[in-house]
Amino acid sequence: MNEVPRAEKWLYGKLSGDATLSTAVGGRIYSYLAPQGTTYPLVLFNLQGSRDVQGPGINRTQTELLYQVKVISKGPHDASARTALDRIDILIGQAVHDLSDGYLFSARREQTISYHEPNGDVRFQHTGGLYRIYCYPQ
Repeated sequence: MNEVPRAEKWLYGKLSGDATLSTAVGGRIYSYLAPQGTTYPLVLFNLQGSRDVQGPGINRTQTELLYQVKVISKGPHDASARTALDRIDILIGQAVHDLSDGYLFSARREQTISYHEPNGDVRFQHTGGLYRIYCYPQ
């Protein structure tokens, strides 16, 4: 079975299910692309790469998925965006043995990210991290 849809369901549920994070970004949590015209700040996550771990014979024992999870703000991060960043790090960066959809998930942040994206007179700030999600079938 392919673990990507299950990992993304788990990740979205983990982020959107947190009242503090949802309040900080007004429920704007998206995978891959935010809808055009969306207000900021928002949370965006996307798959960066993965690796299968093979067991004896042809058995895949786990999949390690690397996700970029970030907060995007129009201009500098405000208090809401900083709250969102802190919550993401707690929710994803410290996840241990969450059972979802027949899989066990845990995650750790591997590195931070931060960059600016200019668009005319507006500068968008992207800040977050790369999170390694470990996915084990149960």
